[in-house]
Amino acid sequence: MSIYYRRIGCLRLRKGFTIVELLIVIAILTVLSSLVMITFPGAGKGARDSRRRQELGQYRVALENYANKSGGIYPDRPSNVKPNTLCGVGQPLGNVPCPLDPKDGASGVCVGGTCQYQYRTTSGGVDYTLWARLEKPVSTTAPCFVIHSNGVSGEEACP
Repeated sequence: MSIYYRRIGCLRLRKGFTIVELLIVIAILTVLSSLVMITFPGAGKGARDSRRRQELGQYRVALENYANKSGGIYPDRPSNVKPNTLCGVGQPLGNVPCPLDPKDGASGVCVGGTCQYQYRTTSGGVDYTLWARLEKPVSTTAPCFVIHSNGVSGEEACP
């Protein structure tokens, strides 16, 4: 009787698995995991859309802080700009981290256009609109998540 084998009559009993058996199990697990990934393709889109909503909320807080310090006026940008251009040394929001869209610059991914955050003001900085195109909107007629300076936010047509 050896450490690895024990003879019982003509049969030989083994302890442990062969490399072939282990490779078969790994192959089966790989196939099953790929089926799960194929089954839930929208999960990544929904997660990125949630991140967009959360990051736009962070911009909202930074913009409100700026307006509180400057007499209710937001950084004036009458044409569409990426809000991260408001961040950095010497910029209105200061040296704070300002995120980009998770798929920034990708076209054909977000419904109706290029994925990126947008910001613009009206009336010399009295009001602002902040928005992002979504990958998985509730309605294709409202493919953006929009935040207005009056506190209204939600999915609506892109400005």
